[in-house]
Amino acid sequence: MRNGIIRFFLTEDSGAVTVDWVVLTAIVTALGASVAVFFIDGDNPIGAATADVLLRATKD
Repeated sequence: MRNGIIRFFLTEDSGAVTVDWVVLTAIVTALGASVAVFFIDGDNPIGAATADVLLRATKD
């Protein structure tokens, strides 16, 4: 009985697409968050320049 359940679980792939999308979404979210932290920090020249442009754009 137990061996049959394990074999069924290993051979069934109906939820594989859902798992792929969850993993892909998690990777894209983590990448986006890491890029946002890089630009929001403002300690680097790119972040400081981006922050300056965004501040000027919101004042207009």
